[in-house]
Amino acid sequence: MIVYILRKLLYGILVMIFVIAGITSIIFLAPVDPAQLTFGQRADTGTIKAKTEELGLDLPLHVQLIRYLADISPVSVIHDTPENQRKYNYLPLFITGNESLLVLKSPYLRESYQTGRPVKELLAEAVPSTAILAGSAMVLAILLGVILGILAALHARTVWDYLISVVSVFGYSVPSYVAAVLLALVFGYYLGDYTGLNIQGSLYILDDFGDWKVQWKNLVLDYLVQQW
Repeated sequence: MIVYILRKLLYGILVMIFVIAGITSIIFLAPVDPAQLTFGQRADTGTIKAKTEELGLDLPLHVQLIRYLADISPVSVIHDTPENQRKYNYLPLFITGNESLLVLKSPYLRESYQTGRPVKELLAEAVPSTAILAGSAMVLAILLGVILGILAALHARTVWDYLISVVSVFGYSVPSYVAAVLLALVFGYYLGDYTGLNIQGSLYILDDFGDWKVQWKNLVLDYLVQQW
């Protein structure tokens, strides 16, 4: 059992490394300059060059990849400098030489090129809404799937069985982004006056008094897309 868990854990780590390498390669080869995104189109050459050097974007691809893997790794060798103390929340394990430390740290996800905010903060803001959507969709999908499965089994080889099978296969075959557009157009635009659903909107909105409140109906179309 332990060997199986370790094998799966190693497999997951290798998959993450390959995914990170692929995304990093795409960004490296893309014609978009991340440093330019930070300051906009009107930034001067000197400012962009300084930001490029700060982010390490002038380094070869394999060096950038190794540095990023070291940033997100929970165990890493770093120099004990004020800059690293600011970036990493680490626990020193022992000194490896040349003022380098083997440390245990939380993953450093760096900062957004566009907003300059820590990626960890952006993820923390997005995770609660995503968890609510995914959790509610999972619960309702299980209930709906069990009910339809029982209905199809009780009426095997009848019109109900064939209808449920056709709808299920069709739902799996249609890409989610196509289903999202179709469902939003039908229930949020054409039938919006009857359903009361918005074609787009966030889970949290500001009311007239400047307070945040939950708009539960904005979950409905997202949920339908998840089920589809």
